[in-house]
Amino acid sequence: MLQNQYKAEVRQRKINLLQAENQLKTVELIAVKNQGLVTIVISIFALVILLLTVNHHIRKEKMRLTRHNKTIRANKKQLILLSIAFKNTANAVWISNKDFEIAVVNNATSLIYTNKSLK
Repeated sequence: MLQNQYKAEVRQRKINLLQAENQLKTVELIAVKNQGLVTIVISIFALVILLLTVNHHIRKEKMRLTRHNKTIRANKKQLILLSIAFKNTANAVWISNKDFEIAVVNNATSLIYTNKSLK
């Protein structure tokens, strides 16, 4: 009888020890799952920030290209106007600067065209 009581106590202690071990493993498993979840959330957050940054640069570049295209169109208009002026004045010679403003005109023409008068 005493021996049975001792065996029962030993079994109960083993059961308690195994239960404590199971609880510890459960807590460790939950911690690993939480760590994985935190890693996923941080990765998604970093990806969103990266996408927003790339989107910002794309928009900025698009605006720059739009301005550049407008400048090209304006310069094209100026070149067309200058080519018409060249065709209409056979002996006249113009030299323009990089902004298509007339810098030098020879004596064959009496009117000096400027960027504003060609518009």
